[in-house]
Formats: sequence, structure tokens, C-alpha cells
Amino acid sequence: MLKKKIIFILMCCSVTVTSLSAGTTYKINRLGQFSYFNQPTLLGRGGTGLSVTDPNSINVLNPAAMIAIPVTKFEAELMHESTDIKSLDMDGLSHYTNVNGVRFAVPLIVDKLVIGFGMRPLTYNFLEASESDYLSTGNKYTREIDIKGGLNQISFGVATSYRGRYFLGINANFNFGKAEEVWRVIFVSDLFRDTKDQIVTKMWGGSVTAGLIADITKNWSVGAIYASGVPLNVNNRIKYTFGEATKTVRSDLWIPHMFGAGTSYTLQNRTRFLVDYLYHPLSKFELDGVTSGNLDDNHSVSLGCELLPVSGYLQPYRKKITYRIGFNFSSLGYPDDQGNKASEYLATLGFGLPYYGGFGRLDFAFAYGKRGNLDSNMFEETIYKLTFSVSGGEKWFVRPK
Repeated sequence: MLKKKIIFILMCCSVTVTSLSAGTTYKINRLGQFSYFNQPTLLGRGGTGLSVTDPNSINVLNPAAMIAIPVTKFEAELMHESTDIKSLDMDGLSHYTNVNGVRFAVPLIVDKLVIGFGMRPLTYNFLEASESDYLSTGNKYTREIDIKGGLNQISFGVATSYRGRYFLGINANFNFGKAEEVWRVIFVSDLFRDTKDQIVTKMWGGSVTAGLIADITKNWSVGAIYASGVPLNVNNRIKYTFGEATKTVRSDLWIPHMFGAGTSYTLQNRTRFLVDYLYHPLSKFELDGVTSGNLDDNHSVSLGCELLPVSGYLQPYRKKITYRIGFNFSSLGYPDDQGNKASEYLATLGFGLPYYGGFGRLDFAFAYGKRGNLDSNMFEETIYKLTFSVSGGEKWFVRPK
């Protein structure tokens, strides 16, 4: 039981350090931070998109939006995030680059039945930190921690429509991942032996995501999603420098459900305004049936605006580009080491460049923001995020309406 309590503390708490060379301090340790809306089309609008059907993008949040895909479509993404971390006595800079997902959708009956497949990071984690100190004998040593990994999600989904105004979608998800945590103590003197303790965590479990979009009028739409909780089977393989060479601790994690709702209104068929809300009660995060007392609920409010492209071969290319801007505020579920709540602010912009006769598009999004502040938190982080996606499409076995 003591082993599982130690694992629980490591999963839910961050690490106090005096030097950071990479990472973010606001997260669930080893699981990392959740990737809610890093898709370029969503991020460029501040994270909004729960009520939008886009024929050129496979929405990662709302499976109902897939109904708008008119041709067989493939989409791949890349993300880069840099974080400048500061506290009262130290600072550091992190860099993280990774594939942000791949998706594939096939319309079996245009506007009536679409199936899809996708894979994306559900959480991502990266941290390198160190602290130097002296023993009572005057010997200097350095403690280091290196954490990397996260949770991925594979989805198989279907979307359908009712009366051409109501769109329903559901994804069956398989969640899996691996996280590695390494603790080192390095001595300057040869009189002491360096140590290295390693925890390798493997996780897997299933979940379901359901979505709805309704066109209230020609210009006004609403949407909602419900993502079920994720029961994870967890194996922690722990390797010590001293004592037992290797041991395995098995546990069960519970990631709480998530709910979101949004609305959008299109003015004169050209300018779209969007508002979304996401609620993720991370305070209900559990290990072996025990609720964490270290986490809070995550609330996220997003505002976005999008200038839609003008169709037609004779239109200049600049009018065929999609322009996006947005803002997001999140009350984070990850408090600092002293239990103080933290918030995140993001200002975003993005654009979509069509190609291949309108079947393909290049989407870019950039976000700048702040996470935490030194007036009330131990750490303040400045965020620079860039995401990019490329999509293409072809007509395959498409039945007429």
C-alpha cells in the first residue's frame, strides 16, 4: 500500500527545483498536460470549434463535425511549443516538438454517413530539472530529474445526419502511452557513488467521445461534446541503484470525464464568431479509488473569429485564404507546489491556405500566452506555440446523396 501511495504523490505533484532546462511546471506528473485544442484550425480561433462543420478539416474535439467531409481526406499535424519559465530565484527555457496527430475520413454517403480514424496526443509531458547543493562534509552534488512521455489516443468514429440540420458523431477510443522518469544524483568527488533511479510507466484503457451539432438557422449553430472518463491500467516498473534491483507496481488510474459546449454565428456568409466552454473536473482524478487532493477542476473559455474564404475560380487567391484570430482563458487544474491555483491566457491567430483545387489545405496557428504569475504562484511561464497541418482529399467510393 505504501508503494501505491508514493506513486500517487508522484503522479499528482510537480517538482520543486532551482534550475530548469526544459519543461512546464503545471501538469500531472508523468501524465503531463492535456492537449485540448492544439489542432491548427481550433487553436487559430482561440480553441473554438465545437459547433463548426468544416469540409477541409477533421475536427479532433467533436466527432459530429466529420459529417461535412465531402471526399476521402487525410490530415497530418506538427506542433512546436517553447516555454520560458521564471521564478523568484531561477529561470529556464523549454522546447517541445512532436507530431500532433494524423486523421483519415471517408464519406460513404455524402452529408449522411462518414467514417473516420485518427491518432493524436491526449497528454504530452516534458521536463528536465536540476538542483545543486553541498553535503555536510562540503562535497558538492547535483540532483537531476528527466521526465518524458504522455498518453496517446487512437479513435475510430462515425458521423451521421438527421434532416440535414442535426449531426451526430461518436468515437471509440483506445488510450495508451508510456512515460519515463529518471532521478539522478551526481557527485563531484569520486568518494561517492552516483545514483540513478528510474520509473517507467505504461498505461492503457478505453473511452468514448460523443458529439452533437445543430444548425438552428442558416447562420447560427450550436454544438456539444461528452468525453467519458478514462480507466487506465498502469504498470510502473521501478529500478533503483541500491536495494531491490527492479520491482513492478500495478495500479488503476481514473481520468475524469469532460464536457464542452459552444455556439457560432456567421455574418453575411463571410465572418464567423465563435464561443466555446470546456469543463474537465480533474479534482476527481483517482488512483486505486482514492481521489487526488492536489488537483482542481479545469475550466476553459474560448472566443474566436474567422474570415471565411470566397469560392470561385476567378476570385483572387488572397480571398480564398481563411483568416483566424482568438483568445482563450483557462483556470488550470494543476496548482503549484504550494497549492495555489493557476490560470492560463492565450492570444492566437491562424490562417488556411487552399491548394489542389480546394481539396487540400495548409493550416497554421500561432499562440502566445501566460501560465501562472509570480504574484500568486511559484512559477510564471510564457508560452509560444506553433502548429501546422497539411490535408488533402480525393473522391473515392462516394455514393450520391
